[in-house]
Amino acid sequence: MALQKRIRWTIVLLFLGLAGLAFPGPLRAQAPHRAALVVDFGDGRVLVRLVEFAEESIRGVDLLERSGLEVALLPGFGTGTALCAIEGVGCPPTPQECFCACRGTPCHYWSYFQWSDGRWLYSPVGAGDRWLRDGDIDGWVWGDGRTPPAIGGWEEILARAGADVPATTAPSPSPTPTPSSAPSPLPSITPALASPVPARTILPATATPSPLPSASASATAAYPFPPPSTTEASGSLRVSPEAWAFGGMLLLLLALWFWVRRRR
Repeated sequence: MALQKRIRWTIVLLFLGLAGLAFPGPLRAQAPHRAALVVDFGDGRVLVRLVEFAEESIRGVDLLERSGLEVALLPGFGTGTALCAIEGVGCPPTPQECFCACRGTPCHYWSYFQWSDGRWLYSPVGAGDRWLRDGDIDGWVWGDGRTPPAIGGWEEILARAGADVPATTAPSPSPTPTPSSAPSPLPSITPALASPVPARTILPATATPSPLPSASASATAAYPFPPPSTTEASGSLRVSPEAWAFGGMLLLLLALWFWVRRRR
């Protein structure tokens, strides 16, 4: 009886050890990746959103959808997804009306920009083909496609968002909370558009839409291509020492259980 009691206690201790390996307590938190979204409404209003993500990369469409802004997307438009409106500015998300403000001159649509080498560049690919990594910046402008967003660069974006840490490093607590409402426009920046479109204005539809400009197609199309192959780490199959210890203790526990069964 004494031997069986010791064996039972041994099994209990081994079980507790296995539970400790399975749930090793608070793990070191991995800093999430972060990208920025700048939305310029063309009337002096500029919104900035910082989006955190756990993946190695996300698409430009994902950045829009995770920003918390109200976006009107039209799936299945041509070969991808068209961006029709942001926060009520733009057109209804229907095949006939998505580009309702681009049927003549001037032509207004949501043009897509990327921040690269310290300046804004008109995106050569759509938001579904654009893969953002930690520290990347996307911009959208309601206009004719010739004017980039009014602000750019992490220093200016973080100042607008109320943060004070670079996005490429692990974020530390900021004493200034991020404002939940739209920030006031910068007084030193004047909109470059000649005739800005009022906020939350849906332009009426006309009879037959004219062909869309090629720039709008490349800026708004989202193509469901897989992510880059470089996102998989080469050491993902490496077994940790904790896993070996867990397996060894599990085998020992099973051996003790079979031995007790045979003793009975």
